[in-house]
Amino acid sequence: MKLKKKIIIFVIVITLILSVSVLFVLFGKESRLLYCSNYEKIEIDFVNLEISELQIDAYIDEIKKDYSELQVLDKQIVENGDVVNLDCKVYKDGVLIDSITKIDVMIGTYNFNRDVEDFIIGKKIKTTLLFTVGNSTYEVVANQIKKFVFPGFTEEFLVKNYNVTSYSEFRNKISDILYDEQYFFAKKETQQEIVEKIINQSIFFLNDDDVDIHYQQRLEYYKNLSDVYGVTFEEYIYQYEGMSVDEFAEKCYNESVIDLKTELVVEYIWNQMDVTEISNSIVDSGVKNTSIDDLSSAEIRLIVYNYLFNLTIK
Repeated sequence: MKLKKKIIIFVIVITLILSVSVLFVLFGKESRLLYCSNYEKIEIDFVNLEISELQIDAYIDEIKKDYSELQVLDKQIVENGDVVNLDCKVYKDGVLIDSITKIDVMIGTYNFNRDVEDFIIGKKIKTTLLFTVGNSTYEVVANQIKKFVFPGFTEEFLVKNYNVTSYSEFRNKISDILYDEQYFFAKKETQQEIVEKIINQSIFFLNDDDVDIHYQQRLEYYKNLSDVYGVTFEEYIYQYEGMSVDEFAEKCYNESVIDLKTELVVEYIWNQMDVTEISNSIVDSGVKNTSIDDLSSAEIRLIVYNYLFNLTIK
């Protein structure tokens, strides 16, 4: 019985080796999609999107912040959280080294100067204040205390910014905006789910050199990102990805394999699409370039993803 098992395993191994050899003979070393799943039969349940009144209220609160204006308050004593218009001079060893006038500072944020902001809390406006930190002396005058005030959802504001005339229309428009935002991200996630299903049900032959091209591109992207953050590549991996260099390298390699498989799937499906399907998907995907011959690889991918979404969503 054991001998029979060994013979079966030996036959399977030889068959796999011969299969790979045949693939090299037929296709050379070029990466290929050998078999694509029947993507036309894939069905996905798309998420049911609902916008709540709380979501609308939260969005409107952000609008109020964006359109709020500073107004002077009839207030004499500075409190933490106030917006204070102040003048500030700094002397070092009796010599003026810095001076700024009429700057609006939100007290407690420490975006201006921690010592100054802490010191003027509880102090009266329009009073010259002196205090020393080390060998530096500060001369500060709080001119005014201000507050951010939203002018209100007037008809003029609604027409100018949202092209509606009533507050109820405005809330409906915000609901539509939120729905469109959620739909965009939900659609993107669903498209990725569809492609992942196709990949998992397909057969590929991948050339190591092709995978390495995608791998190097990913590494280059993260190296440039580390430059933007002003840290070394290794520091970026540890601080922002929470991984060791080896773990991150494995992650990038696995993602590079998926990148290449996705590229092959997109190319295959694109070649299966007829002119009508392409034209309809161009319109639905929002691609501005309508000339099929001039489409970029990114635009083709967007069109194929949109085609698969419309094809598979129940």
